[in-house]
Amino acid sequence: MALFIYNISGAFVAQIVKQSKLAFGYRPHEPWLLLYNSGRTERFAQQSEAKTEARKSWSKCRFSKRVAVIGNPIDGLTFAGPFDSVDEVAVSRGKSGEPWHIAPLIPPHCDEQHMGTLDQQPDPEMKLTQIGVIDNGCDGSDAYALVERLDGEYLSVEVAEKFAFGIFGRSCKGPGSRYCDVVRAFKVGSQLDVCLCVAEIRYDV
Repeated sequence: MALFIYNISGAFVAQIVKQSKLAFGYRPHEPWLLLYNSGRTERFAQQSEAKTEARKSWSKCRFSKRVAVIGNPIDGLTFAGPFDSVDEVAVSRGKSGEPWHIAPLIPPHCDEQHMGTLDQQPDPEMKLTQIGVIDNGCDGSDAYALVERLDGEYLSVEVAEKFAFGIFGRSCKGPGSRYCDVVRAFKVGSQLDVCLCVAEIRYDV
């Protein structure tokens, strides 16, 4: 479960997660992590302590709403929400039996504002593994892939999207040609170094 943090301009700056007990370096007395986009990590005993610390860095930050991502990349994904808290998502999904995870509801302008900061950071060594494609007929297709940061450090959705776009992205070459100008990324469960990416491949008309 993650709490996504945006600054006053709407840029994604950090997130708060509860580390899995199976994760490397897990500390039972400090399970909550404040993960900065710069790569810095701080540990806390309670989520409220991490939120207090975040407000020291961004006095007018906001904690995002979330959506529930339901299903899997092979059979297809659907979205429910938005929700104001992780608890609301859990109550909504209940015992549905369907696999689901939580993703941030990111403002449309967020990535554009944050990209300048990303460009100043060296790209970590990463690997992309394509895991499936959903054919939408004349509407194109959606390609699903996992992006993994090989050094095991935290991988943000912005960095994953940028990396995947470098592989899937292509400009339009005229009527009938395939192009891809949208790649979306989501966190995968409690794995901090992996993101699920969806590349929207379409045909020009």
